[in-house]
Amino acid sequence: TPHRAKASAPGIDRDATPFFLDASNDLVIEYLPVCQSEDSPPQYQPWAYSDYMTRFGRQYYHHFKEEPAAD
Repeated sequence: TPHRAKASAPGIDRDATPFFLDASNDLVIEYLPVCQSEDSPPQYQPWAYSDYMTRFGRQYYHHFKEEPAAD
């Protein structure tokens, strides 16, 4: 993942502790029921985590940009 964090001031060391989390590929990402109503419907359609990760990979990693060859 591209790292875009910058130190708050020149000459000051910055420490970072990475945390990585992945969901199941079949997980559906969608609005929580308590975050939507008739007056405030979801702004985005639900989508699978695997589709999200494919889009993310193609956006940020060159080797993901090409579609795999069909068998």
